[in-house]
Formats: sequence, structure tokens, C-alpha cells
Amino acid sequence: MSIKKMEYDNWINSLSNDTEIENPTWEQIEKAIKSLDADQHTMVILTSDTQSLIIGGGQGQYIITVLFGDDNHVSARRKSPIDGDIELNIGGQTGFYSKRLVLDFALAIHVVMIFWQKEILDPNLEWSFP
Repeated sequence: MSIKKMEYDNWINSLSNDTEIENPTWEQIEKAIKSLDADQHTMVILTSDTQSLIIGGGQGQYIITVLFGDDNHVSARRKSPIDGDIELNIGGQTGFYSKRLVLDFALAIHVVMIFWQKEILDPNLEWSFP
């Protein structure tokens, strides 16, 4: 495991009381992701030495983005095209996201586990700029 830090939000009205955990265990990561509800808890960030994975959303609808440095990032996409957008609250802000970016819980937790174990992107998904 190469994840150095996990951060997750806890929104009360318009203020977030973020929590940071150094060298998180898989159980702590899984618990934080399961707590995502797209309302009070909207985002979990896992950071290694070279990249960060952000999972946002909740209630069975998740977006995963990986940041490389300050300027480069990719988002997980389903391989099969899905039309339309969906409204999600991520990071305390509501936005519209392509349905092709939305993953269910089982797929999202699988993608995060691969990142946590090997610090790689799941090869079964497409990864591209949003």
C-alpha cells in the first residue's frame, strides 16, 4: 500500500469539517467511501507520493478522478456509451456530469481497491480527460 493520506469531507450547512488520516487502512478507506451520501459526505481523496484519487458522489452514483501533479487528470469512464447528464453533489458543490462517468458502488469500490493495492488505474475502464 502506497497511500499516504486520506481526506474526506463532512458538510454542515455551507461549511466542511474535513478529516485527514495518515496511512489509512483499507477498512478506513472503505468506511469513508460507504459514508458518501452526496449531501453531508460528498468526497474522499486518497493521496500517494505521485498522484491522488478523488471519489465523489454517493447513494450508488460515484465519479472517480485521478490527479497526476497539478495539471494532469483523468476520470474513469464506462466503455459503453451512455447518453445524458446527471446532477451530483461533489466537494459540496452541485454539478452536472456525463452519465458515462457515473459508476455504481461495486465498480467504484473495485477501482479504489486496485488504486490502493497497486497504485494503478483499473485497466477494465477507459480513462480520459473529463
